[in-house]
Amino acid sequence: MKLNNQIQINFKDLLDNYNKVLTSTTRGFDTQYEFLEAWVPSDNTSSSIIDLFLVAKEYLIEELTLELDNITFIDLYQDNGFKTKIEKIGKVTFKNNFLTINFES
Repeated sequence: MKLNNQIQINFKDLLDNYNKVLTSTTRGFDTQYEFLEAWVPSDNTSSSIIDLFLVAKEYLIEELTLELDNITFIDLYQDNGFKTKIEKIGKVTFKNNFLTINFES
């Protein structure tokens, strides 16, 4: 059973929310998507995104789009090692500061 067919997330907001929970007394990572509860970001942006894509795939999400800031988008777009790794996970599209991966390919 699929949780969601297509999900779009602002990556900076996601990280900010995660870090806010770490410094508060609130329990749990307050998110509308269950698969995010299984994700833990790292200090390395590309590793965090790869881990996020792997968790989304494990939770049977069909497509995940991340909205990225311009610098992060360009850095990842130019990182051939990153692109090679995520292309093994699903079909990837870079467009207008959005990184989309489709797991149904």
